[in-house]
Amino acid sequence: MGEDSDIILDSDDLAVLSSKTRIAILKAIDKKESTITELAEELGISKASVHAHVAELEFSGLIEADKVRKWHPYSLTNKGRGILHPHKNTRVVIMLGLTVFCMTACIYSFVLYFEGFVYLGGASSADHPLIFLIFGDIFALIALSLILMMIKPLFRSEPSEFADEE
Repeated sequence: MGEDSDIILDSDDLAVLSSKTRIAILKAIDKKESTITELAEELGISKASVHAHVAELEFSGLIEADKVRKWHPYSLTNKGRGILHPHKNTRVVIMLGLTVFCMTACIYSFVLYFEGFVYLGGASSADHPLIFLIFGDIFALIALSLILMMIKPLFRSEPSEFADEE
């Protein structure tokens, strides 16, 4: 999200979110863009009731209709996504922090292996150099794994909406 990620809720938004039906509609739209008819069938309530709830959700800026398409499917806005998934970016921040820590520990372990240091008691790291090499390798593998876990979603291919037309 390139824009401000803080979501500001006022009393009107809280009133809109106080309905279990509207929360169920938000969750259903989060799974799949849906029309009023599809939402009514999925939730087992009348189209008129769904229409009234959807109007309130749309007015509060939590969902929006795709007016270009014939049946006007509804999707979540950034505000709606932020309410349903408030800490989605927290995982990335934690993984980046762990990656930096592991890379730093890896480099430090390798430096200790190649350069050595002297303990306060006069013993040297040269007495057990292999342990620093092992720790460096372990931290390097952890950092590499974290990096791969972070970039894996970038290479996940989404099915094209035109795939059925071929």
